Amino acid sequence: MSCLDENTVAAYLMGGLTPARVDEVDAHLEGCAGCRELVGWAARAVQPPVDLRDAGATPGSPDAEEGELRRGSSVGRYLLLGPIGRGAMGVVWSAYDPELERKVAIKLMRPDREQDGSETEVAARITREAQALARLSHPNVIAVYDVGVVERRVFIAMEQVNGATLTDWLRAEPRSTIEILDVFHQAGLGLAAAHAAGLVHRDFKPANMLVGTDRRVRVVDFGLARATTSLVSRPSLAIVPEAVGATDATRTGALLGTPAYMAPEQRDGRRPDARADQYSLCVALCEALTGTRPQDGRDPALRDRRVASWLRKLLARGLEHDRALRFPSMSALLAAMERDPAAIRARWIGVMALLLLVVVGGGALRVALRDRRGLCGDAERRLEGVWDAKRRRALQASFGASKAAYAPDALAGSSALLDRFALAWSAMYRDSCEATRLRGEQSEELLDLRMACLSDRLVDLQAASDLLLSADPSVVRNAVSVAGNLPAVSDCADAKVLRGVVRPPRDEASKHALEEVADKVAVARALEAAGEYDKGMAAARSAVAQAQLASYPPVLAEALLVRGELEHDLGNDALAEHTLLDAALAAEQGRDDRGVVRARIALVISLIILGRSDEALRWSTFAEAGLERIGEDPLLRARVYNVRGRVLDSLGRWEESRRALEQMLKLRQQVLGPAHRDVGVAFVNLGVVAHDQGRLEDALAYYQGAYTVFERALGASHPDLATTINNIGNTLADLGREAEAITWLERALALRVRTLGPSHRSSAASHMDLGHTLRRSGALDRALAEEQLALATAEKVFAPDHPWLAFPLVEIGEVQLARALPERALPLLERALALPPRKRPQKPEVKFPLARALWESGQDRHRAEVLLGEAYAAYDPALPADARSRKEIVAWAEAHHVSVMP
Repeated sequence: MSCLDENTVAAYLMGGLTPARVDEVDAHLEGCAGCRELVGWAARAVQPPVDLRDAGATPGSPDAEEGELRRGSSVGRYLLLGPIGRGAMGVVWSAYDPELERKVAIKLMRPDREQDGSETEVAARITREAQALARLSHPNVIAVYDVGVVERRVFIAMEQVNGATLTDWLRAEPRSTIEILDVFHQAGLGLAAAHAAGLVHRDFKPANMLVGTDRRVRVVDFGLARATTSLVSRPSLAIVPEAVGATDATRTGALLGTPAYMAPEQRDGRRPDARADQYSLCVALCEALTGTRPQDGRDPALRDRRVASWLRKLLARGLEHDRALRFPSMSALLAAMERDPAAIRARWIGVMALLLLVVVGGGALRVALRDRRGLCGDAERRLEGVWDAKRRRALQASFGASKAAYAPDALAGSSALLDRFALAWSAMYRDSCEATRLRGEQSEELLDLRMACLSDRLVDLQAASDLLLSADPSVVRNAVSVAGNLPAVSDCADAKVLRGVVRPPRDEASKHALEEVADKVAVARALEAAGEYDKGMAAARSAVAQAQLASYPPVLAEALLVRGELEHDLGNDALAEHTLLDAALAAEQGRDDRGVVRARIALVISLIILGRSDEALRWSTFAEAGLERIGEDPLLRARVYNVRGRVLDSLGRWEESRRALEQMLKLRQQVLGPAHRDVGVAFVNLGVVAHDQGRLEDALAYYQGAYTVFERALGASHPDLATTINNIGNTLADLGREAEAITWLERALALRVRTLGPSHRSSAASHMDLGHTLRRSGALDRALAEEQLALATAEKVFAPDHPWLAFPLVEIGEVQLARALPERALPLLERALALPPRKRPQKPEVKFPLARALWESGQDRHRAEVLLGEAYAAYDPALPADARSRKEIVAWAEAHHVSVMP
């Protein structure tokens, strides 16, 4: 029989095998030293699995602690639905998250204080490592949503996957070598992404590979082995759940820190690094291919003739006893895995046959020159100097020199997104080439169109990585946005759209000019995403001028679009409107359907800011109609839903707005995953609509969802996270939960001061919001101090007549009114009234407190009545917030016997 798997060992030790099966295991153990060692280690550590339904557990015992859990119990905010894995280390439950309305998997950990320090220390380490993993967003790593401690038990909330462990997937049906290599390649990508983020798995094995029904592989139980048991001090075993959501059955799982998959240095008690994961992956891969787990790189299993010689050599290197002799990284191993000599020979044979046929036809030179451009395997070469290992190291050095506390998180988040983009680009490049050269599925014409599109995407990637390498403060802060805003590679797969666009000129001078425009457009886009609007505008204007000379409408449309978006960013929406109309027209002339929709989307946003919501709604309808000419493009459709939701919100059509934004959120989650920055933006927009509608509890839930996403995407120390923290605090204040609100607002203020400095405009805003809530809670002295800091900071940042200064001036005036000092409020409120309006020309938010100050000071009660009536008339009773303001005015007027009629 073959070597024992972990489930067999566990069942053998706990009496779960039939007598006949026990005899088979005994016979195998007599001749297999490796399995004897495995069972010996297991016997010292394994404990019988806990039956969650056992009502007879002794109170106060660990069994009783687990036995208290039932379907319907709560762990934090999560509602338990049923166990899907269990063991001595902990239990995995299927659970429901009522705030985000989704099913999750909850792993309840029980730290072993005897093995690895105090219970508190272990819980803290598990929490830290889970939080580190939560910041890693990669399609081949299980998504961690949340981590916390409930009644001394650490819990981790994770993605619940519909699929099976690798072991079950292999058993389900015969698998080809290509299929096996594919799933291991995906797992390796997940491990490589984690290594890049500073995480080492330490317990990689088949039970920790989930193959979803979508054929996507997720690596699970990342980094938790070291947190749960000390693998550095001595090998140790504990039963853990075999898979997160792998099946509906409850079953005994795999062994944590499994010696059978451990690298030699790990078994010897030395600290494992990323090369230990490489060793474990090669053990598991060899087992999947041959049915046998090798002991090292010279194991007889590696002479199995069913495995190609190049693959045996690869495994032998990955299984070297000396880790210095293994591949230098997981990425290097994966690159070697892709270089199948047989496949390369087959490609050469096909190409040579094609050349021979063309020679016979008289066109040998032309086709030979064309095919020399690459045989579908040079995607990585084309990425050299754009985004490769050298660039990644340079970026790490640049961000490492940054003084920003959030630089490590910004580096991790942006690098992961660039890795994801480069991986998608490489896959699209190979597929495009192979579809023509190898499979004969598409024409040379379509190949040229797709390659031209991919060339444009490579320019975008180059511009983004160039900008990130500068690592100036603005770039570091917006690094995730720069990397996340790259145009989708999937656009290059849309044959219908690619064929529809007007063909570019073919002469060399025109081609060179258009390449220069594309370079400048890419730079302008990257600068916009980094918040460098003035620099971006200079690049965009140059691109537009050059594109107008080139007379090629699709490229002119791209240049006009980025210029119009930058004009919006700089606050000049009237000019942006005309630029974006020209962009839409140029895209129409160039038959660029996707460009038409993007220009219409940008136009809608500017029209909303200009207060022309009815026009914006019409243009959003035109944008949605344009999608029908494109076909399936979920991210572009999500953008249309986003702007439509925003314009419907501005019109007070909140239910329609909510439905549009929910569709946007769903699409982004499906395509981008749960931890992408754009998913957080979707939650924020839903929160704004809920707040505008007066659904404050819903708004709070959405903002909390945004907080979870942004913390994972940006890191806990990123200043942009403070905006969402502030939103949560303000919403709690509106709910009357001032004490909680103050805690959140203080967090936002501390984060902004620490990361942006005390003199930043965002710090001024935090002082003001905190002061506002302190005033409402009755802490008037603290409120006054915060508002004075807000004003002093704003006066350093803004011009003397900037409209924003009215906010702290009004707040200080309100504090003085609350302190019964209306005469001190008057000069502040008069100054606020004299400033240019920010939103409403009538300025009711200034006129109401000024009317009260005039009345209560007895200085000019007639003017007070006039101002009161004007403030009342300026508020829209159809808007919940305005309706509340009108009620406040009426209540004050009735108390003071004043009319509110203008």
